[in-house]
Amino acid sequence: MGEMRLRLPLPVVVPLAAVAVIAILAFGFSRVLLTVPPEAATVVAIATAANILIGGAFVALRPRLHRVGVLEIALIALYPVLIGVVIANTSIGEEAEPAEAGAAAPSEAAAPASGDAVALVAEAIQFDADSISLPARQDAVVTLDNQDTAPHNFSLYPDEQAGASQSDALFEGEIVDPGQSVDYEFKAPAPGEYYFQCDVHPAMNGSASVE
Repeated sequence: MGEMRLRLPLPVVVPLAAVAVIAILAFGFSRVLLTVPPEAATVVAIATAANILIGGAFVALRPRLHRVGVLEIALIALYPVLIGVVIANTSIGEEAEPAEAGAAAPSEAAAPASGDAVALVAEAIQFDADSISLPARQDAVVTLDNQDTAPHNFSLYPDEQAGASQSDALFEGEIVDPGQSVDYEFKAPAPGEYYFQCDVHPAMNGSASVE
């Protein structure tokens, strides 16, 4: 069988191949720079650019350079990229701040210390919160800011049934007139789930978590 040859126009193939190779190298190099720390990325980029320029100038000055020599120069020019890959894979330069921040998170979520005030705003015949947290068996402070046109108060009960009958109150706050604010100070009960409400308008209520 005869030999079939496919002739391709080099003026078209060579530029397209060069663009494809450049795009692949640029994309891979950008992945390396995005993976390493910012300081290392700057050094790797500058070193790689300098090596490529020096290698290109060396090849241009020696047009008859052997193919093996050209390959060696290319590897030398790209060795900063290899260093960047090593840095990216070994996680050199990463900071331990996220772990420290995570360790500090539990203390931020701790129950309020003694004397910390819980703020409640009464407006449009409702509280602005339907759940609060109090420190168990410690001095608690609940600030009621009455921004409504009707009087309100804050009372703490063992459960909803006690609140409905307004009996066995663990704490019963004084009535606060419209536009006034008051700090209720009382001893919080043992840990558990409790019920608070406005005795003037029992529909204003919520749950109190004591921890």
